[in-house]
Amino acid sequence: MQQVDHDALVQAMVGRDIGDIYGWQPRSYGEERLRLDAVKAPGVRTPISLAVRSGEIVGCLVW
Repeated sequence: MQQVDHDALVQAMVGRDIGDIYGWQPRSYGEERLRLDAVKAPGVRTPISLAVRSGEIVGCLVW
């Protein structure tokens, strides 16, 4: 998968450039709530690894 920056991901999710209307600032998150390590599934080319912490919002893109 190609590297996607924050702005490109947001634009892909909402379908337009929204600029910095939320005043995003780095922040700390809670403890880890979900971890996937090298998960394989039919039709997936490479294993998936992911960690999600409390307070994070996760978007998934499937095509």
